[in-house]
Amino acid sequence: MYNFITLLKIRRFDHLDLISDTSCAKGDGVYCSNSANDNLYNILKTFEDCSQFHFVDLGCGKGGALFITAAFFNFNKITGVEREIDFISSCKKNLRNYREVEIICEDVINFSISSTMNLFYMYNPFGSKTIDKVVENILLSYRENKRDIYILYKNAVEHKLLLSKGFKVIETFLLKKLKGKRHWNYESMPNSEVKLYKLSNENIINHS
Repeated sequence: MYNFITLLKIRRFDHLDLISDTSCAKGDGVYCSNSANDNLYNILKTFEDCSQFHFVDLGCGKGGALFITAAFFNFNKITGVEREIDFISSCKKNLRNYREVEIICEDVINFSISSTMNLFYMYNPFGSKTIDKVVENILLSYRENKRDIYILYKNAVEHKLLLSKGFKVIETFLLKKLKGKRHWNYESMPNSEVKLYKLSNENIINHS
């Protein structure tokens, strides 16, 4: 059962502009669809100490996942990356009360992975060529600054690619059907999986 403050935040979330958009489904991009809801909230609750993570939403769209991470959790830092300028505008509007969230308008292929970034979220936002480049950029950052790195991946179409790069699945979450039509209580992919991958020095040694 949610407390009063949480219910207020959920109400604000349900009034955000998170409408799906197919205009970005070009090149190696995939259409924009909100993946943030009660399911994502409960998945993030399984992280014991969010303050040790720099959360990065790759292909953040209109910022639904960014809102949930900022409103309900104490992540050390939160960053969203999106190439579509119209989505960036909606994202900034949706996150106007959370100015500590870093919102970057850039193609993820060219996005530089900083040494603090250690938890990446993806909702199948790109095709295989882009995912491959993104993962290589993450690996480059890892080699320069070794640390445990996690990827939370909904609809993990490129699952085998991540395994081939040395990532290991450490947990799988099954998305429950939500009883509603609005953001918080709507799940577009009930009974599908969200996989949590981990990259560590041990994984790299065993993989090689």
